[in-house]
Amino acid sequence: MSAESIKTVAPILITRTRSFWFGILPAVLTGIDVLARSVTDGTSEPIAGAIALVLSPITGLTAEDVHSFMVAIAPIFALIVAQQRGGLSRPYTT
Repeated sequence: MSAESIKTVAPILITRTRSFWFGILPAVLTGIDVLARSVTDGTSEPIAGAIALVLSPITGLTAEDVHSFMVAIAPIFALIVAQQRGGLSRPYTT
């Protein structure tokens, strides 16, 4: 193999990737809500509460509505991360 045929992939910061913004961050935020709800009396949802506070004047959503939606779409986060981590972005393929 010649030196010209070797592809070099420069490392990038994880926060500059789509898998972080559309997969990892939503999963972490959902995890925080689920954890907060499980260690309290079942009414504490800090992330869902903040989202509901912003959206409630427009949509009328409650923290419970937002939390239920976040938990319902949580499996999609794993699929997004798995798809984005394919190809050359897998560290064991380089």
